[in-house]
Amino acid sequence: MSMPDVKVNTWITVGESNIHAYVFTVRSETEVSAGYYQNKAKEVKEDFVWDGACWNFKGSGVSASYLRGHDAAIVRNGPPMR
Repeated sequence: MSMPDVKVNTWITVGESNIHAYVFTVRSETEVSAGYYQNKAKEVKEDFVWDGACWNFKGSGVSASYLRGHDAAIVRNGPPMR
């Protein structure tokens, strides 16, 4: 799969579980900080990396931070229906 053109305020799909994550920060072509709805209970932000085929969690341990307010609402509402 080719490298996707990722931008702030867009949605990416993460891992084999196809988690939808909203991009808040683009750190490089292969690393972003994005928010997602964890376990249908919490809005969190975490770093993701492009592995050449898909986006994956950057770290193996707990590294997420909770989102609040407007950012949490964006993540809770999910990507627009197509």
